[in-house]
Amino acid sequence: MQKGGLVFVFTIPMWGASFIAGILLSPYVHINFFVGVIAALASCAVLSFTRRWPALIAFGIVCGFLRAFSGDILHIPAHTIFIDIRDACDYALGVYIENPSRTLVSGVLFGGSAGFTTEWKQIFRATGTMHIIAVSGANVSFVVRWIEWSLDQISLTRRARFYVSCACIGVYVLITGAPASVIRAALMAFIMQFGSILGRRAYALHALAAAAAFMVLINPSVAGDIGFQFSCLATLGLIVFERSHARLIGVVAETIAATMFVLPLEIIHFHYMSVSALGANVIAVPLVPFVMLGGLATLAAAFFTPIIAPTIEYITNLISREIHGLLN
Repeated sequence: MQKGGLVFVFTIPMWGASFIAGILLSPYVHINFFVGVIAALASCAVLSFTRRWPALIAFGIVCGFLRAFSGDILHIPAHTIFIDIRDACDYALGVYIENPSRTLVSGVLFGGSAGFTTEWKQIFRATGTMHIIAVSGANVSFVVRWIEWSLDQISLTRRARFYVSCACIGVYVLITGAPASVIRAALMAFIMQFGSILGRRAYALHALAAAAAFMVLINPSVAGDIGFQFSCLATLGLIVFERSHARLIGVVAETIAATMFVLPLEIIHFHYMSVSALGANVIAVPLVPFVMLGGLATLAAAFFTPIIAPTIEYITNLISREIHGLLN
């Protein structure tokens, strides 16, 4: 690849990371705001005559400083009609799936751990698998794959597929309550699919940097959200180790990559490191899509064909109990 190509590939990720770093560092220069900005601008001016990358990093940090000292632009209401839909789905799951399996399925589909017993919460914390019930980018990726598979079964133009896919992803984001990690994944999916509409190659690293930077540009407070930070680092780990091609090995490699990349954040935020986290995630994470699929199938059966709901409920309960047994 030519030098210009390298510049193109790494410019957006480098500026995006620097911009977010500037947001995170802004509290430390709040007292001496003008001194910090002038120093950063001077550094940017000096470095621009020497090397491109340091200047780009300095410029990103300056942008972060400047953006941090103004308020958020967009606020999503705490309660919408989509939250009512989620509550209705949760109630339907409760009709067919018994606790604690019902709470696990609902948590995996929509997020939340309020219904878990103390025993379950302790198991998730001890094994470093609490992210399973905190709906995140992984859930969105599963939903995107299922949407794409469903659209493959019907004849649609590429543009129509894009609109239908974005609409479905948007509804799912709102049903989950639109946490930062889910919005980040949805924006990445939108960017990747939009690139294909334009007939241009979409880089996952570009999509991650652009989605994260856009979110922080709209709402600077998102940069301090733990879920957002974990989601970005886990996705970066997946991008770095995306070369694995075998399905089973790929799942294991992706789980290991995501777990290792979020380990520093786990130590910083929670001041502990789960020794069993890596093994527990390798075992449990590959089962999550089956729990989601079982939950969605149960909901579909409950609303449209109740006669087969007990059969699907039995399978879903079996998978959730298996996760509990493996982690315990």
